[in-house]
Amino acid sequence: MTTLAWVLALAALVPAGLCTAYGVRFSHTPGAARAKVLTVLAVVSILVLSAAGYGVLGRFSDWDTREVDEFTDWQLAARITEARRAVKADPENEAAQMKLAQSYYAAGLYKDAVDTLDAAVTLCGETQELLSLKAQALYYRDGRRFGPEVRALTERLLRANPYNVEIRLLIANDAFLTGNYQKAIDEWEFLIRSGAAAGQRAALENAVANARSRMPR
Repeated sequence: MTTLAWVLALAALVPAGLCTAYGVRFSHTPGAARAKVLTVLAVVSILVLSAAGYGVLGRFSDWDTREVDEFTDWQLAARITEARRAVKADPENEAAQMKLAQSYYAAGLYKDAVDTLDAAVTLCGETQELLSLKAQALYYRDGRRFGPEVRALTERLLRANPYNVEIRLLIANDAFLTGNYQKAIDEWEFLIRSGAAAGQRAALENAVANARSRMPR
């Protein structure tokens, strides 16, 4: 359970705890008194949830930065710790390097993911898998922008393998978010026609339909 889930559970338990502590029995409480009790409990719950939630989540304006504190999700923090130990024990193990980079990526620690992938490439050599994840991490590290480094890497990857699903999806998603719906459609339809992402066909078709619905008529 994440810390946020614990916060929500705590807020839900506060009213019940207060009722028990003060011996409140709603079935035997007059209507006016019952209303007052409910009002007090509601206020207490809101205060507890607000205070605890602020402590866990921080400022509301930061919610969409995708910069995740490692300790927000203890399971993800544990994965990162375990992956770090595996890499330290065997630095030339490509699978261990990849797992650590993927854990950083999942946590929104994109710079760390890029640094780990660079180290993996230096030690193990270049592979499509390592470079594809690096392209995605670079894109998010740079604030969802196709800067020169990301663009050069994605073009290189597609020259080597035109059916690279991760890179095609990255390009399509960026095109969609920037309002270039035809470009997004072209990328998604390429994946549909080629069968490169057969397991995602329904999702791709829905994405195409969504993009078409947004295009000016």
